[in-house]
Amino acid sequence: MSARQVTMAKRPFIFFCDDKPKWTEKFKKRHENNFDIKTTNESNDFERELTELIRRGLVPDIILIDLYHPREHADLELRKKLENEGQAAIERLEATIKKEKEPIVKAWQPLGYLLLEKARKLCPRTPIAIYTEQGLTLADNEELKRVSEANGEWFLKGTEGIYEDDKLKRMLKTNLYAQTTRATLWILSAVMLVAAVTYLLVVKREFDYTISFVATLVSLAIAIMPSVISYIVKKKRA
Repeated sequence: MSARQVTMAKRPFIFFCDDKPKWTEKFKKRHENNFDIKTTNESNDFERELTELIRRGLVPDIILIDLYHPREHADLELRKKLENEGQAAIERLEATIKKEKEPIVKAWQPLGYLLLEKARKLCPRTPIAIYTEQGLTLADNEELKRVSEANGEWFLKGTEGIYEDDKLKRMLKTNLYAQTTRATLWILSAVMLVAAVTYLLVVKREFDYTISFVATLVSLAIAIMPSVISYIVKKKRA
């Protein structure tokens, strides 16, 4: 991908590192129409490639990093053997999670998803998180989608200390920033309307319906901009 291609495309740029090509290829196939994507399957090359991108002025808009990567082994056969055993363990773990989920949902219903959706309708702009112990591990694609569509977050129990404190602070900061932005835009729209009326009455000394109508439309557009952007982003996600 050349610098010109990324610049001309004017699309968000994602850099994705995963040791398994099947995941990077699947990701590209799914998102290549909406994003410019660069991937690497070698964790050893990650820092060098990211540094090179930054040097070329291609700072990623999003960076995705797989958590587990193969350990280094001088013996390639041993490495392959361990990877095969690890993959088999992953498959057993997935099967176990699916099996163990059955008695869990018999005892408890995942009501949090419904409560999240209700809370979002009542509080459209408030940060809301699913605060769970193992819920994220048990969540399937449909449940993850429900959280995403309700603009919810995941907050893990049992992670007291810096993580929990920082998570709460970030949620508060996000909400404060949103409130400040909305208030600023409403003030700006009011100032524009006042300026338009002042111009008509003081400078032109007559009331012009066209100018007042345009000023009102522009002011409303400025004021509702966050809601419009949020709606567009939600539609694109869907």
